[in-house]
Amino acid sequence: MALPKKNSTKNTDWIETHCNGKKATQYSTLSEAIIATKNLRVDAKRRLALGNFIPDEVSSYDAEIKENGVIILHPKVEIPAEELWLFKNPEALASVRRGFDDLANKRFVELEEDFWDDIEE
Repeated sequence: MALPKKNSTKNTDWIETHCNGKKATQYSTLSEAIIATKNLRVDAKRRLALGNFIPDEVSSYDAEIKENGVIILHPKVEIPAEELWLFKNPEALASVRRGFDDLANKRFVELEEDFWDDIEE
């Protein structure tokens, strides 16, 4: 069953579930729109191949299994151990985010090339 185009209520998506061998259609309010749908078959070892659905930066998933058999995957990314301090320090993280925001909004000044000559590696 293909997903219909979104044209009614914001944040309302269709979810197809399988109950007792019969297909049932439910409504669910989700924070994200569905961008792709594909029928996935389990292999002989009961595995699903997600292939190109997984973004490059995702390294693992937390699986949430509902009583009705629906499985929701929550993507996770890993960060290097030496960068963990940044995420544990709210002030430093806020400063880095401000810096990215400044850069994105072109709030910076170009430095003279000779500035870098005085910096030792």
